[in-house]
Amino acid sequence: MKPVSLLGVLLDLLDEFDKRGQQPADVLQSKFFRRRRFLGSHDRRFIGAGFYSFLRHGIRGRLRWSLWRERGSISVPEQGRMKHMGALLALSEDGLFPWTSRELTDAASTYAAAQGGGWIDVFHRIRGHEFLSDKDWPREAIDRVACEQSLPHWLASRLIDERGIDQGQELMSSLLEEAPVDLRVHLSRVEREVVRKDLETMFDVPVSTTPHSPAGLRLHNRVNLRQFMNKNPGWIEVQDESSQLATLACQPRTGDTIIEACAGAGGKTLALADLTSGDATLHACDIDGYRLTQLERRARPLELRSLTLHEIGSSGRLPSTLPAQADLVIVDAPCSGLGSMRRNPDLKLKYGAADITNFAETQFDILKRFARRVKPGGRIAYFTCSLLREENQEVTQRFLQDQSDFELVAPSMDRLPDGALVDDYLMLDPSSTGTDGFFVAVFRKTK
Repeated sequence: MKPVSLLGVLLDLLDEFDKRGQQPADVLQSKFFRRRRFLGSHDRRFIGAGFYSFLRHGIRGRLRWSLWRERGSISVPEQGRMKHMGALLALSEDGLFPWTSRELTDAASTYAAAQGGGWIDVFHRIRGHEFLSDKDWPREAIDRVACEQSLPHWLASRLIDERGIDQGQELMSSLLEEAPVDLRVHLSRVEREVVRKDLETMFDVPVSTTPHSPAGLRLHNRVNLRQFMNKNPGWIEVQDESSQLATLACQPRTGDTIIEACAGAGGKTLALADLTSGDATLHACDIDGYRLTQLERRARPLELRSLTLHEIGSSGRLPSTLPAQADLVIVDAPCSGLGSMRRNPDLKLKYGAADITNFAETQFDILKRFARRVKPGGRIAYFTCSLLREENQEVTQRFLQDQSDFELVAPSMDRLPDGALVDDYLMLDPSSTGTDGFFVAVFRKTK
């Protein structure tokens, strides 16, 4: 397709993103491409790259464009695709778009000429005058940081307040990077080295072992793993190393009765089964019956005979079929997911400060409800993939104040990332451990 046509399709996708509701960006993009079978592979690669450039850096692009317009006293339409066009131009000027500034400006000029209106004058100014300079950055320090790191002001401020300016900025920069693809090998079925060599042979790409998880493999090139998984059922699962380490931190044992409170599609459930060689009694719970169906499908190749699925009703009342006492309960709590922004950069546009408070309240309620199912001497593990104290330490501190018969215990693990254990919490993030952001707290019932 011609560049101007590719740009038009990308703007169509950005328009749909604005109207997406709660639909994740990756799902929206897949549906968008399925409705446009005329797009070739090269076209899809460019549009996908441009879309994710906007998701990662779009806050920066929109603000830089806005400040440039204000400086030049330029009046242009700020609705729909014209608003997105300005953000993309700003990103290309900063080297954050798949095309150079000149390539995008040429395509955008042709597109704007077809649209008419005041945009022709705008592109004349872009070509004839200095477009973006140091004047087109926010003046206040925290505003400048939020713009550079393309984060909402509230989130940038909170990360700096919690981690300090240096660590906060390092973390924010790492969240703008693209994450690798991590896999977990079912070690009870196949050796990791066998899988690594087979993947390299099939796809002709380098595959490395993860630095800390003994079951992990890492791909730095995108491949269609479905082909490999169909050929070798039950060998691998796509799972970030942080999630693998979180499961290891629970120290599941053979013969344990284990309840997973928010199992979802079951990545950690299957990891628990593998770590216990299928000899633990697993009870996976979720309020979403469809996700439990996905878990059942994923578990089928493993022939797990000790796995029971429990759908929790909308009232939140726990089903009578759930064991009254368990050796280990895992609460992988619903959260903001901000630790996974390398993979899901749209999350920073989805939530605000009030949403974090709502998540924290829900997390405490779930943790407290499932704590009743822990037997004396048993443990309950609290997980989030959030980076914020309000969802992490503050929830656990409230739990300890409310539940006097529980104590915080440090996870005991081999090959723990340096600095990941903080005040007996396991804290992972892309800047310090090269993984998604993850938080783990383990409590033992003392009586």
